[in-house]
Formats: sequence, C-alpha cells, structure tokens
Amino acid sequence: MSKLESIESTYSRVAQDWNTPITHSGQWFKDSYGRTLLMRGINVCGSSKLPTSPYAGSTHLYDDILFWDHRNVSFVGRPFPLNEADEHFSRLRAWGLTLIRFLVPWESIEHSGPGLYDEEYIEYLRSLIELMPKYGLKCVIDPHQDTWSRFSGGSGAPGWTFEVAGLNIKHFKETGAAYVHNTNAVPGDPLPMVWPTNYTKLASCTMFTLFFAGDTFAPNRKYEGKSIQQFLNDSFINAYQHLATRLVDLESVLGFEFMNEPHPGYIGLNHLQEFDPIVNLIFGDSPSPLQSFALGDGIPQTVGVYIKSWPFPTKKSHDRVINASKTSVWLNNDCIWKQHGVWKVDQATDKPVLVDSNYFSKHPVTGDKVSFYDDFYVPLVNRYRAPVYKETDHHHNVVFSPHWYDLNCVFYKKFNGKITHDVQCLQRGGNVISATYFGQSGAKKNYRGQIKNIKQDGLRDMGDKPCILGEVGIPMDLNDKLAFTDNNYTSHVNFLDAVIYALETNLMNFTLWNYDVCNDHEYGDHWNGENFSIYSVKKAKRDYLEHDDGNSKLSKKHLYDGGRVLEAVLRPYASKIAGTPIESEFDLKNIKYTFSFIPFTKQQQTKLQERYNLIDRNACTTEIFVPYFHFGGKPLNIQINVGECDYDEEKQTLYHTYDRESMGPYVSPSTGARKVGGLASATRSPNVSNVFSRVRKNSTSASSSHHHRLQRLSSCEDWDEENIGETYAPHLISEYFKKYELMTEFINLKNPNHCPLGIYIMPSSENLNVWYGVLFVHQGYYRSGAFKFRVAIPESYPEYPPAVTFMSDMFHPLVDGGGNLSISQQFPTWRPYEDYIFHVLHYIKNIFKKAVLDRLVDKHCHNKEAYRLYRTDANIFGKLAQQCAQLSITESYLFDHFPDDNMIKFSPISEGKYGTYVKQL
Repeated sequence: MSKLESIESTYSRVAQDWNTPITHSGQWFKDSYGRTLLMRGINVCGSSKLPTSPYAGSTHLYDDILFWDHRNVSFVGRPFPLNEADEHFSRLRAWGLTLIRFLVPWESIEHSGPGLYDEEYIEYLRSLIELMPKYGLKCVIDPHQDTWSRFSGGSGAPGWTFEVAGLNIKHFKETGAAYVHNTNAVPGDPLPMVWPTNYTKLASCTMFTLFFAGDTFAPNRKYEGKSIQQFLNDSFINAYQHLATRLVDLESVLGFEFMNEPHPGYIGLNHLQEFDPIVNLIFGDSPSPLQSFALGDGIPQTVGVYIKSWPFPTKKSHDRVINASKTSVWLNNDCIWKQHGVWKVDQATDKPVLVDSNYFSKHPVTGDKVSFYDDFYVPLVNRYRAPVYKETDHHHNVVFSPHWYDLNCVFYKKFNGKITHDVQCLQRGGNVISATYFGQSGAKKNYRGQIKNIKQDGLRDMGDKPCILGEVGIPMDLNDKLAFTDNNYTSHVNFLDAVIYALETNLMNFTLWNYDVCNDHEYGDHWNGENFSIYSVKKAKRDYLEHDDGNSKLSKKHLYDGGRVLEAVLRPYASKIAGTPIESEFDLKNIKYTFSFIPFTKQQQTKLQERYNLIDRNACTTEIFVPYFHFGGKPLNIQINVGECDYDEEKQTLYHTYDRESMGPYVSPSTGARKVGGLASATRSPNVSNVFSRVRKNSTSASSSHHHRLQRLSSCEDWDEENIGETYAPHLISEYFKKYELMTEFINLKNPNHCPLGIYIMPSSENLNVWYGVLFVHQGYYRSGAFKFRVAIPESYPEYPPAVTFMSDMFHPLVDGGGNLSISQQFPTWRPYEDYIFHVLHYIKNIFKKAVLDRLVDKHCHNKEAYRLYRTDANIFGKLAQQCAQLSITESYLFDHFPDDNMIKFSPISEGKYGTYVKQL
C-alpha cells in the first residue's frame, strides 16, 4: 500500500477544519504538528449589533415605547436561532470560511444594568459555540461597537452608560447629539454614510472621552462613589471577564478582542473650533465641538449641513437651526464640559465661547501634551488582560488585528474596474500619480500594496506576531444597486476578487465582513442601511448551483443557496502548511491556483519539536482547500515539483506530502539555496510548489464572460485592462485623474513650507479649479492689509500656469486695473510637474516685500505708473499702497466683498470675544 492509498485512515480532517490546538510561533499560527496555518473566515454577523426582542431590532424600525426600553431587551437568536445553526455552520464550512469573528456587543450581556448579566443569552452563546467543533470552526469573541452605542447611532454599549454620564438619550435628536437611524432617518437620507458622523457628535465623543480619560478631563463627576471612567471601565471589563469564565472550557474559542475600532472622542484635539475634515467625515448636520456643547446645553445653533460632492467627499449645502426648543441633553441640566471649564456662555453676548480650546490636547493639571494611545488606550487594554505594547515586552498571546476597506469605493458606492485610488498612500502624504491605478490588474496591485503596508506596520509596531485582518469586504449595493435588478454581479466579483487576491498574496489570515442571515435587498444588513453580507435571503435557493447531480454529498444540502459573489469568495487556499509559505495566488479568470512553501530547515525542526509533534506524518502534509464550486466534477491538472498529492473532492481537500528524510539537508535561503523543481513558479529554493487548475471544456468562469476594456480618451483605440496601467503616462488619462491631482495639491498644502505663513486658501465650493485666498501683510508698504485673491486653474494645468486675480483695489506694479497679477518675472517659462500652485502662493506673498519690489523689471509690470512711482517717489508710492491696505480691511470689502462660492468669509466679533481670542493666542 502506497502512502497515498491510506489516505482515508490517515486524514480524518478537511483542509478548512480547525479542530486542533492553535498557538503561534513568531508571525505564524501553528497547529499541534507545527504546521503553519493560514486561516480565513467571516464576521457573524452585522445584525448581531441589534436585539431580537421586545421587537426586531432593525434600525429602520421605531417604536416610541419599546425602542427606549433598553434594559429589557434580549439578543437571544443573534446571529441566528439555535435550530438554524447547523445549516449556517455547514454552509460556512463548505465555503471554507471557518474562522468566525463572533460579534458580542457589551449591551447583549449587560443591558439590564451594571453587574446584571443576561445569563439566558450567555447560555445561548455557549450552545451555539458548542456546535462549532462539529464543523471545524474556531471563533474570536468581538466586543463590537460603532460610535459607542445603538442610542448614539451605532452599536455596543448598554443604554444605561449614558445615564452614568448624565446624558438623556431621548433628547439626542433634538439637540443634535447623535444621528440615530431609528429616530432620525427620513426618506431621502443618504444612508448608510450618515452613521460614522456620530464620531464628531456630542454623545459619542463625550462617552469615549469619559471611558478612556474621564479621570483626566472630567474628574469632578462621580457615579455611585466612583469616577465615571472607573465605573465604566470596571463594568466593561467585568462583563467580558464574566463571559470569559463562562466560555473558557469551549475548545472553539480562540480568543477575545478588546474593542472593535475604539475612538478617542475629544482626546487629543488641538482645538475645538472645528473638526478636521481630512480625519473626520463631515456629512449631514455638522456642528463644531463648541456648537455641540452649546446645543447640548439648550442653546440653539445655526449649523452647516453637508452633502456628498466631488472631488472632496462633501461640501456645505446650507445652514439650519438646531434645538430651537432649547432642550438640554443633560439629565441635571449641567453640561459636564462647561463644569470643567472647557467653555462658557459669554455674559455680554449670551453666546457660547471657548474658555480653553486646547483643553483635550494637554493634561489639565500638568499641561503636558497627551497621547490617546500611550496615556489612555494602552493602560486600559492592560487592565483587560492584554499586552503591554513595548518593544521589549510583547505579550506572547497577542495578535495584530487591523481592518481595511477601499474607503473611496465604500463611500461613493462605485466600482467599475477601470480606476482605483490608494487612499492609504494619500493619507501618508503620497501624490495622486503614485496613488492611482487602472484596470483590474491595477486594482489588484493597489490593494496588494496597501495590505502589505498594514502587515509590515504590525510587525514593526507589535513585533513578530500573527496578523488577522478582522474586517475586510465590499458593499453589495454598488453602482446604484443595479445588480439587484439585472442580477449581473460582475463588478462585485471583480472588486472582491481584487481584494481577496491582495490578502492571499500577502499570506494574510482574515475574516470577511460579513455573513448576515437577515440580509435582503431592501434593508441590507438591517443596520444603518449597510449591505455587505455575502449571504442574502433574497438569493436563497434561486441563483446558485444546487449540485443535484449526485456526485457529491454537497449536492444534497444546497449549501450555495443564498450566496452572493461566490465566484470571488470561494477560492483555493493552503490552510495547513508543512513549512513556511512564500507564495499563494488564485487566478480567477483561468481558474488556476499556485502555491509554494519552504520545508522547515533542520534548525527550525529542532526548535519546533520542543513544542510540536513533528514525528507524526501529518507534520509533513500540506492541506489545500479546493472549493467544489470551481473545481467539482472535473479532473484536476496538478503539477508539483516534489512529493505526492491526492485529491478528495468530497472533502474539498488536496493533500500534499513529502518525505522529510529524502529531501536532504537544507540551508537557510538567506545563506544558500538548493533548487528542487523545474516549475517557473518554483524557483525560490529550497521549496515545494503546487500548481493546479480545473480542466475546462469550452467553458469560462462566470467572472470572465464580461471582459471590461478601457478606452483611451484621445482615440477610439481599445486598451486591454490587464496592461492599461503600464501603457501610457497616467497624466494623460482623464479629467477624472486631473481632479484628483488638484485635490492632492490642495491637501499637500498642509505640509511644511507649502502654504506660506499669512496665507489662507480654500477651493471654491462649486469648482475645484477655482481657489480663493486671503493674504495678511504685517510689515512694509502694504502693512495691515488683508488682500483677498482668486487663483483660476486652467483645465490644461499643469501644462499651463494658474492665473491670480486680486479681489480688492490694488496699486502694485505687477497688478493691472482688473486685479490680474503678472507672474512672468518669477515664472518666465512655466515648467509642468516642476512648478506648482504652492510656488505661486509664495510669490503672491513675496511681491509685497521690498526685496522683490526692488528687482522688478519694467516689461513684466502691468501697472507702469506704480512701477515708475516706486522708482522715483517711494513716499507717494507708500501712501497709495497704504490706501490699498486700509481699503482691504474696511467692512464693505472685508465682510461683504466676496462671491457666494468663496468659503473664506469674515464676520465681526465682539470686544469680549476678541479679548478671549487674544488671550488664547
């Protein structure tokens, strides 16, 4: 009997089965045989953020009595009823998604009150998790939250936590303290992009600030004899410690997260006049921090309302008055931030004013600058029994678990495979040229680079620890929900294929967002309008293969029913590797999977055998998940360069085994190499490589039947999307790209030495090619002037320079009667991609300096009389220049003299407010 003939007796598990103790060695997860694990799975599920009773917790529903009864709710049945668990766990096992990120919001276990735990729900969780070993599942408990709580527009914390802070949840709508879908949503709301704006609203910001730093920033407030921070911290930690004690004996529980996407609230804000639109989503009603304080204190405010726009994500549409009823959000009518001296009501004007705009950026007692991460986040995580994040003190059992989405596509809900943008690159100071990718291959390259950066950041910041990407996915309501009517999910397949390609080629463990049994086309995941689930009841038993040909037991279970975008989701992957993986890639277009790994060296074996059973034959066996969806019912074309393979279609598993002794002595790849195969994909040595594909008979994959092509704008010639990114210079692509180029130039003005001191500039609210600015001159002939100007950027920029026009009367040699500035002396020949707008801004400032005036040449001057006077009578020139300066700061010019699309506006202030600003400065 050969080694492979005994497969049934040797292999009792399938590739995606995790019924093994899981530990880690360095950055890799390990099973009991020391094999390297690459795990993938899914979040279960989005609707677990909401209770099941006393009424269905979908956020589009509202009951004026039941909604507010937050102490008497139940989450039993989330994510699905116990009697349906076998169906869903079977499906996830068949799909190869067997690592479950299990959402358990704080509210679900402690909604009745502090220290009162819902034992019925915990028992339900136990029963559900006890079923997991039957399907080879492992789970990570996720204390999920979004914007703190359901009652502040998200999910997570119990309603009573607001009472601890002194907040009245029934007054959030009237005071603008939160946007809650249940109470606020009206037809036409641009869901689901409203809910993240709660991170800039009073309720969420206050709760996060108190939770992480209440002892520092609100020490005077107590609850039941404790500081608010300690009361909230104790309650949160005790609740999950209690849950852990109830689940500790269950073999499927891999670990606990600390908190989903924790937020600093107000902590670290350098000022409180406004929120930074680069960091925060400014959308819908957008009060500033000061306005939020005033609204909560019962003072009506006129607040800007923002809508989606291009190229900036949002722009101001109009203003509206909030809290005309003068309602207070505070149970005792005493704002906690006013009590602690952050703001006050000016007695002379009866208007809210900031007392200490830097309050949350420094320690109120010591004055030292604070760090949310070092001073508040890490100490609390340590209390939660997690690691100390120091280079010399990494906790052994910590795992790096970041999240990633293509934020551009998620916000605009668009993906056509023609162009994608690296938002991560832009956030890190990159330029649009390097952050723009074309075609499907460009999207894959884009996403692969971003995921690589995230993985490297984790290894740098946390040490040699495993990484599980906790959330990653795509919205299913892309492109105006067109797929819901024509059932063409090609764009979705291409989108998710690019995303998962980036994950697998970076050898990442990950859990997709998400699998939601409540999902339907109308309400999505039933939470704030989101629609990410790869399962939908609208597709159940209708669209996907039922496999009733009798060739597999899978055919009788309809486990593909309800699946969405399964062409991209169900893909091969090596799950248990008898060595170190170095390459993993699935080619969806050709239904081909390539995998390579390096067998453990003698030195590695010696180290591993101290902890793992390397004698067992399984230690030399690699298991690869081969989804029946793509490969079932067809012979496989398997190519290997060492060892033996066997394929069990029923188990959806390809087994590869090699004889460790026959492999000979190996040396580390860093010091030498030994070639063991002839495949092109197997040139890294010493290694083992597997390449296999489905044998196709005049067939194509579902995703390749719609081949996108990208047309060059300058001709009718078609360009293959696979090569478009390398074919021609990106700055010739489209006006779409040029808008991004301009947007990045503007964003980069915040970089050192880009925007000159004394100049303030903003794009027009209507047209990105028009920027409005103001220059404050403090010395010289034009001292005390506040000169407004407009920068008109031609469509042909950067091939041609921008034009600058001053908007108030200007007597200057370089400025004509219409206010047009001559820049030809500084830029005799405009150099595209060498000369930029910020260079022009510096010149605008410099033309008022004596050194520049002295060097002016007649031929470059528009105003010959001004040029003559400066040369012959500096005294008269100076008087005329001062007239311009004084005219620029008159009320008629300063307050009223601007176009409607100019977002830089001046308004008068009282003497009291002026004194406050001077004191702050």
